[in-house]
Amino acid sequence: MTYTKALAAKDYATACDQLTTASKKAITAELATRKAELRKLTGTDQFPADCPGQFKILLGPAVASQAVQASTKAKIDKVTVNGDTGTITATIPLEGIAGVPEGTPPRTSTTPVRRENGSWKIDEK
Repeated sequence: MTYTKALAAKDYATACDQLTTASKKAITAELATRKAELRKLTGTDQFPADCPGQFKILLGPAVASQAVQASTKAKIDKVTVNGDTGTITATIPLEGIAGVPEGTPPRTSTTPVRRENGSWKIDEK
């Protein structure tokens, strides 16, 4: 929940602290492959080398902040651990999000995690 609350608060440094090194590299690689889209969004195909700066671009004004806010209301349903890896399954309510039809059921999300330097971090690559 630290991750989603940090994103909602635009505290990208804290959000980045919740990601594995591999996840941060994956974000950088994704931005590098989407230079044309990045140019439309920001006016340049250059992007910051640091994770917080990249999040600022990815989650800037072009992204609906309501979706990020909805994720802060997620309920953790299940945690699975296998050594230094695992998954977290959560239910995210979608009511009240602009553009989502009324009565849309909650979304279930499974997020991979990994223990890195003694802390559990999101490991989406």
